[in-house]
Amino acid sequence: IFKDGQELAPVHSEQLKRWRQTDLSLMELEEVDILQEIVDKLPDLYTEGLDIANEVSKFTIDKIMAMDSTELAIKYLTGEMKLN
Repeated sequence: IFKDGQELAPVHSEQLKRWRQTDLSLMELEEVDILQEIVDKLPDLYTEGLDIANEVSKFTIDKIMAMDSTELAIKYLTGEMKLN
């Protein structure tokens, strides 16, 4: 989902640019401005979401269960894995 959204952000910006070139009412133009502000923030939000997903994926229950006790203890004691 994040990768698809990241790829679509330029498409959304282009659509908003095209809408601006049409005969919009003041209210519609204000809405396009609001949407543009949101679209401008999307790449950073998608990147942040992907970073979080990558970090969380390191310690899924399946991966934790597959670790031996020593490996699990080392990851916890070194702070590589946190219990939050």
